[in-house]
Amino acid sequence: MKCDLHVHTVHSGMCTVPVFKRICRESYSDPDEVYATLKRRGMDLVTVTDHDSTDGVREAMDDHGVSQLAGNTYYRERRVGSSLDWEFHFFPAFSYGETPDGHWWNILYGLAGYTRRGPLVKARAFWIPITLSDAPEGASE
Repeated sequence: MKCDLHVHTVHSGMCTVPVFKRICRESYSDPDEVYATLKRRGMDLVTVTDHDSTDGVREAMDDHGVSQLAGNTYYRERRVGSSLDWEFHFFPAFSYGETPDGHWWNILYGLAGYTRRGPLVKARAFWIPITLSDAPEGASE
């Protein structure tokens, strides 16, 4: 897997080097241009490490899927038609996500959990799936 783990955009603000912090920015790069350049160079993942801001990630979100990892939390979001498909994890305790047709949650990496996709509802106890309601005949999961 190829990934550059330290990329800034114009949203990083002013340079952090003492001599230059009043006269130049950390980066002058547009988030969409950063994404396109890194993908063109063969990167599997695109990271944005702007200082004190997630605006660069948010700006690129409209055109590309988004994931954020900070400490022991992880957030991923992508557009699906006019809706959002998103998830949030607080490792290892809790995860939650929503899709255009449902939502899900997990505790301790799926030790216990719940999933709803349209009319299909499933739960998990000790990682064992339990179907609570089936999808209607002819419906796809």
